[in-house]
Amino acid sequence: MGTPVDFLKQRAPDRSVADMLADIFRKRILEGEYLPGMRLVEPDMTELYGVSRGPVREAFRRLIAEGLLVAEKHKSPVVRGVGKKQFFQMFEVRSVLEGLAARLAAQAMDDRKKRNWVAQELEKWAPGRSWTEYGFVSANTDLHEGIRRLIDHEVLDDQIQRIAIPGFKAVFLPTVTAADIAASAAQHAAILKAIHDGEGLLAERHMVDHVMDTAQRVTVHFNDELFDRRLRELDRLKADAAV
Repeated sequence: MGTPVDFLKQRAPDRSVADMLADIFRKRILEGEYLPGMRLVEPDMTELYGVSRGPVREAFRRLIAEGLLVAEKHKSPVVRGVGKKQFFQMFEVRSVLEGLAARLAAQAMDDRKKRNWVAQELEKWAPGRSWTEYGFVSANTDLHEGIRRLIDHEVLDDQIQRIAIPGFKAVFLPTVTAADIAASAAQHAAILKAIHDGEGLLAERHMVDHVMDTAQRVTVHFNDELFDRRLRELDRLKADAAV
């Protein structure tokens, strides 16, 4: 049986192992599987993914540079934590960058394939669709990433990744209500329609409003001890499983 990285190599043979590991670790952090305060132990990762230490260390270095991990001398890095004030400020900055991405995407609608993707996304976010909480959160992530792919802007994409919010889904998912989903779906549809119609400034304004609306809703539920409690509970579950 092959290792996880063997499987990934088959799907993306042109990418390095360090690239793939960095993507995996980043996804785990943002989705809250690796919680703020959790230590990513190098030997554990090499064993889990069936790789040597070099690619793991390189992936760690990249995420440290992005601000998702914090280096500690003579220790494995830990997932960076954020306070409530910083949590909200990251949304403020992100709203500006995501708004720019939406405006640039609207300028790319001369490309038929890109325009078709936007049209398909518009159908997905049509009123009346039923969503599960997890399905909605995952589709929300796909939408924002998809808009950035439309513009292929390496610098902008890099800056957005650098202010990625550790454990965002861990905070966001439990707070989602049916009313939130309906409101967010309507906002997504407005963003996509403006992009599809080539209305760059309108798309930008809708995106900024959408991100800041999310910030207001999610930050209300944020508290500085949230991740600490979840991390302690995770440690207890692991200890119970080892007995």
